[in-house]
Formats: sequence, C-alpha cells, structure tokens
Amino acid sequence: LGYLAAVAEQDGHEVRIHDFGLYPSQPLEEDARQVVDYKPDLVAFTSMTTSYHYVEQLVQRLKGELGVPVIIGGPHATTMPDATLANPNIDYLIYGEGEHIWQDFLRALESGDTRWGDISGLWYKEDGKVVSGGSRKPIDDLDALPFPSRHLYDLDKYPLYAPNGEPMLTILSSRGCPYACSFCFKGIVGRSYHQRSPEDIVAELKEVNAAYGIRNFYFIDDLFTIDVKRLEIILDYFIDQRLDYRWRCLARVDRVTPDLLKKMYKAGCRQIHYGIESGNQEVLKRTAKHIDLQQV
Repeated sequence: LGYLAAVAEQDGHEVRIHDFGLYPSQPLEEDARQVVDYKPDLVAFTSMTTSYHYVEQLVQRLKGELGVPVIIGGPHATTMPDATLANPNIDYLIYGEGEHIWQDFLRALESGDTRWGDISGLWYKEDGKVVSGGSRKPIDDLDALPFPSRHLYDLDKYPLYAPNGEPMLTILSSRGCPYACSFCFKGIVGRSYHQRSPEDIVAELKEVNAAYGIRNFYFIDDLFTIDVKRLEIILDYFIDQRLDYRWRCLARVDRVTPDLLKKMYKAGCRQIHYGIESGNQEVLKRTAKHIDLQQV
C-alpha cells in the first residue's frame, strides 16, 4: 500500500491509508465512518483471503454511502479474480503487481478515458460481466519506483522491534520468488525475480533514518539470500558505506553458507528468519519446499 500511495501522490493525488487490521474490535460502522468522513473520489482495497469477508461487508456499506468507484488488488483478488468481481459493489480489480496498473488506471479515471481494455492487468465489468485484463509483465526497474509513503502510516501502531529492543521498519530490496511451494500464492502470478540496486536500497535506508531516526531494518523480501552473487554486492556496498544500521531478513536454509553468514554479520545482519514450514520430510516433499531436515 505504501508503494501504491507513493505512485498516486507522485501524480498529485491526495491519499489516506486506513489499516483496519489495527483495530479488530472496532465496529464496522466506525471503520466505515472514517472513510465516509474523508469523502474520497475512489476507494481501493487490498486483502488476504482470511480478511476478505470483512472487505465485502465494508464495501457494501461504503458503496451505499459514497457511490464512488471501488477497486481491489492483493493476494485474494489475484488468486480469485472472477469470484472477487462477482461482488456487485466491486468495480475494478488489479491483477498481480500493482504500481503501473494502478497509475494507468488513475490517469484514465481522471481524464475520463473509459477504455479499460487498454490497461493490461486491469479487470473490470462490462454489461454486468467480468472482463479479464489478463496479467502484466512484472516491473523490471524497481529503482524507478518511488519509496513507500511511510508518512501516511501511524508507525507507532506497528510494534516491530529489533533484537536490541530498538524500533524497526520494513524494507523491500527485491520482488518475486523462483520457487513454487504449494502453500504460497506467489506461484500463481509467475516465478519472476527482480532486484533493486544497492545504491537505491541504501538511499531508502538513509532517507528513513533521517526522517524517523530508525537504524534497524527488516528486509521482507521473499528470499533475501536467493541470489548469492547479488547479495555479495549488496553486502560489500553496505560495508563500504560504513552504515551504522542493523537488519534482519528472510532466507532458506539451502541458500546460506558459513562464509556468507559471517559477511552478512559484518554488514549488519543480526537476525534471520528461515522458512522451514514443517519438521516432517514427507510434508516438505508434498509442498515442493525442496529442503531437507538435515539442512535445517
């Protein structure tokens, strides 16, 4: 959402982000009121399947009170686009990676150009029927994207802390995953993998540090260590820049070595979250995880 908000702001739009997951006990009426009082020209949602039932309830309320277009994206929408657009209160759907589709949609909406079929990756309705916009080629140049609009979040509401007890913020240095584990939706949208440059990553780290005083970061890439050659370049750059930052990341047990771990520590890594998924080898085999318990 931070990236999508940044893209919209880059084109001059006013944006607000409401994370209803922060207030699970708050009544639906109050959630809806916060949006209605803002009087937006467009309402956009992202959702996992586990929270989609709530989105449906909220969309029904907002559509009735605001009467503005509603667009949705994210894991649930991408996994089940036809079923999602079957909801009469949802008008448009972004399939897969969203920034470029979102930008094209906003520009078309603002100009009054309703040739939605010209926007690859945008699903919509015509005469009550779902029209597939297919999928769009993944974004190659991640450096060209603006940094996420963190100023739209109440960061104090996200209690993420480093092992040293200091506050921590998330950052993304790459997108995608070449694996196809059966429990993950990423395989549905392809197995491409794209990376940011070390310079762009460090520029964002420095911007966040200057704005919020944060010096602890969590790399939430699906697999931060998947491309070891690329990772070595990033680590060298971190070390050369003499960054006084600490960080954690996600990794697979088959994509690290003792030497790599030592270098990661030198570059500031203090914690690694490994995706093990199961202690049963047969389960690992059935889910196409492709690791073994000996590696664990």
